Amino acid sequence: MIDSNRIMRIQRNLRFIIWSLGFLIVITIALAWSLYSEKYDFFSETISHLGGIESDTGLDNTKSSLIMMIGFIFVSIFALGLSISYFILRKLRYNYVKGALLLIMMVGGIGISLPWDHPSFAIFHSIGAAIFMLSFAAFNFVCQILRYMRKHKPELNRQSLDFWNDFIFVWLVFLAFAIHLLACLLETCHIINIGLDIVTQKVALMVNLTAIILLDKEDM
Repeated sequence: MIDSNRIMRIQRNLRFIIWSLGFLIVITIALAWSLYSEKYDFFSETISHLGGIESDTGLDNTKSSLIMMIGFIFVSIFALGLSISYFILRKLRYNYVKGALLLIMMVGGIGISLPWDHPSFAIFHSIGAAIFMLSFAAFNFVCQILRYMRKHKPELNRQSLDFWNDFIFVWLVFLAFAIHLLACLLETCHIINIGLDIVTQKVALMVNLTAIILLDKEDM
């Protein structure tokens, strides 16, 4: 039997690892951006461009590509460790759902680590990027809605600023990914061609990275 104090310690450790995973994503992208072999265009180049073998104009991009590869391999290792922890720790709420989403996220991270412009890896990178964003958003949405229910159900104090902060962020996580998904579909179907998917990709990632910072240990 796992006592409540041990559960709290486990939750605190899991939250630290999740925060570390988010920090690792930020550091990886920031370093890859700084080492990109030309000026990175935020509005016309995806994050995947940072991990390409060549830059957008064909310059050698080995340094930035290597950073993205190493960084997202570590992200995948962190996600795998968290996934295993949730599968083992049955006392945690919705542990199997969280474990499964993190396992999918691990697979997605491996896909992202592969250069998007390598002929042999392009399809794996694209699939990896898609499922990484989907599983990351789904994990955050589950955590955020459980956080909301824990703090505000059954009593809904609509006069509280804390209530509205949590309520808004639950839907912000959902809408950020939904809008990004819609933008990708519109761009893929050539209904629009303004690079909206590129901007919404970064917005969705930033929203999800912010979401994990807001998590309390009780949300693990």
